[in-house]
Amino acid sequence: MFRNKIELRIPGPAPVPPQVLQAAASPMINHRGEQFKHKLPGVLNRLKPIFKTENTILSITGSGTAGMEAAVANTVNPGDPVLVLIGGSFGQRWADICNQYQAKVYELQYPWGEGVDPEAVHDFLQKHPEIKVVFATHNESSTGVLNDIEGIGKAV
Repeated sequence: MFRNKIELRIPGPAPVPPQVLQAAASPMINHRGEQFKHKLPGVLNRLKPIFKTENTILSITGSGTAGMEAAVANTVNPGDPVLVLIGGSFGQRWADICNQYQAKVYELQYPWGEGVDPEAVHDFLQKHPEIKVVFATHNESSTGVLNDIEGIGKAV
């Protein structure tokens, strides 16, 4: 049985290392300028081990919701059956965005504050093999729940 793991992973307040404070005290650079253009590739390459990937990392100039919409817009066509795992406001946001893109949305709802059960995801997908995409929130910061994304991935 999946055990809930609640962690608070929000923007702050959080301890900040001195080298980060020093960098933050530096003059701002234009995110559309030459200096940023030369700095960004190195930053993206240093993110690869953090995300445990050798693949290309894309940077989106926008909110998390902008990233969510980009994911839906690039994976879902109108009428595509998708499964959305909902256990907080960001799970609900996945469903709202998918509905805006006219997907056929199946929802697996959990009480807010409880984690997604990967076994239930597996069972649901066995009953609905037509589902093309599963949308899950790793860290549901609206409730403090860190979902078992590895377990969910294996279930898919």
